[in-house]
Amino acid sequence: MKKRRKRLRVDRILYCLGILVVFVYLVILGISWIINHNIFKSVKEDNLLKTNKTNLKVWTKTINYINENVDEITIKHDGYYIKVNGNYIKNHINLDLNKYTTKINKGSFKNQKGLYIKKNEILDEALNIKLKLPYYLRKNNEVDVYGIKKGEYTLYKGRVKVKDKYISFDTSDDYDDYFITYIPLDSINTKTTLTCYVGDELDISFKFVPSNATNKSITYKASNDLLEIKGSKITAKKKGNTILTIKNIKNNISTDIKITIKGKKKVKEVKKEEEKKYEIVNKDGIYYIEDIMIVNKTYPLPSDYNPGGLSDDFMDAFYEMQAHAELDGIELWIQSGYRSYYTQDIIYNNYVSMDGQNEADTYSSRPGHSEHQSGLAADINNPDESFNGTAAAEWLKNNCYKYGFIVRFPEGKEDSTGYIYESWHLRYVGKEWAKKITESGKSLEEYFGITSRYE
Repeated sequence: MKKRRKRLRVDRILYCLGILVVFVYLVILGISWIINHNIFKSVKEDNLLKTNKTNLKVWTKTINYINENVDEITIKHDGYYIKVNGNYIKNHINLDLNKYTTKINKGSFKNQKGLYIKKNEILDEALNIKLKLPYYLRKNNEVDVYGIKKGEYTLYKGRVKVKDKYISFDTSDDYDDYFITYIPLDSINTKTTLTCYVGDELDISFKFVPSNATNKSITYKASNDLLEIKGSKITAKKKGNTILTIKNIKNNISTDIKITIKGKKKVKEVKKEEEKKYEIVNKDGIYYIEDIMIVNKTYPLPSDYNPGGLSDDFMDAFYEMQAHAELDGIELWIQSGYRSYYTQDIIYNNYVSMDGQNEADTYSSRPGHSEHQSGLAADINNPDESFNGTAAAEWLKNNCYKYGFIVRFPEGKEDSTGYIYESWHLRYVGKEWAKKITESGKSLEEYFGITSRYE
C-alpha cells in the first residue's frame, strides 16, 4: 500500500506540473496576443508601433499590413520615437539607439558636454528622431544639434526647442552621427565708442564669444532718448552723448557702446562709380575676382575641395544677422549649409532622374558647380519656392547685405545666373562687396561681367 501511494503522489505531482506548464504557456500566449493585438491596433489607428523589446518581433500580420498600407511608421522604444519607411519593418530589427553622454574638446568645442548618438541600424534608417533629453540639457529649454561626418562637426539644427522633455528633428543623409548640446554665451564683443550724426542709421556690428553659443538673442537699450530704436534699426535723433547697451538676457551678458551724436552731416555729392572690367584669376584650380571666390556653371571647384564646413566668416556674419532679424520678429536658421562634391552629385542626379537634366539644371547645380561646396553659401529656412515672398524672404532681400551676404540668385536674373529665383540662397562676399552688388541691382555675374553656362 505504501509503495502504491508513493507512485500515486508522484503521478499527481507530474500531473499538476503539467497543468502548471500548460497554464503558464497559455498566460504567456495570452499576454503575447494582447501585446500584439495592441500593437496592430496602434499601427492601424496611429501609425505607431510601440514595443519595449530591443529586438522587434511582432505578428507577420502586422508587418504585412505596414508594408502594404503604411508609407512611414513611427517606432516607440526606450524613451524615443523613430520614424522609418514602412517597407523597412521586419522581424528581428535591433531597436537599440546607441546614445551616451560625452564631452567634446575639438574645433569650436571647449570640453563641451552633450548627448552623442552613434550610427547603427535603426539610426541609419531613421527619417525623424524624437528623443527624451537628460536634465542637464533640457533645463536650457533649447539645444543645438550637430551632424557628424568623418569626424567633422557641423551645426545641423540650431536652437531646437525642448517640448515636454523631448526634442524632435529630421535626420540627414549628410551625417552619420549626431551631437546634441547647449553652449552658453560668454561675451558680446563690439567697438566701445561710436560717432555719428543726427539722422544716421547706426551700423552696430558685434561678435559673439563663443561664436557657436546656442542662444544669441539680443536686446537694445539706450540710456536716454537720443536714439530711436525700432527692432534692429537704430537711428540717431538728437545731438549729444548716450550709451547703448546690447544684452543677452538668457545668459545675462551685456556690453555698452558710448555714442557721440553730432549735428546734421553735410551731404557730399557722390560721383557715379565708373564701369570697371574685372579679371578672373585661377589659383590652384579655384577661380577668384579680387578676393571673391567664383563658383557657378562656368567656373567649378575641384572635386576634392573641402573647407570643412561653412567658413568662420560666414557663421559670424550669420549669427549677427540672425540676432538682428530676431529683433524684427524674424526667425532665421540654416537649413542646408556645406555640401561636399559627392553629396551634391547624389542630390543632382536624384533631381535628374525625377525631372530630366534640362529641368534639373535650372534649380540644382552639377557636382563641382555648387556654391554649397565653397563653405560660403547656405539655404536659409526653407529652400522651396513657397519661401518666396514670405516675411523672412523679404527681410533677407532688404537687409542681408548689411552683414556681408547677397541673395545669390535674384528674381528676374535667371539669364545671367543660370538658376531660378531663390530667395533662400545666401552667399557671403563681405560687407563692402555685398553693399556694392546689392545697390547696383545686378546679379553677381552681371556686376563682374562673367558668364554662368555649362560647356
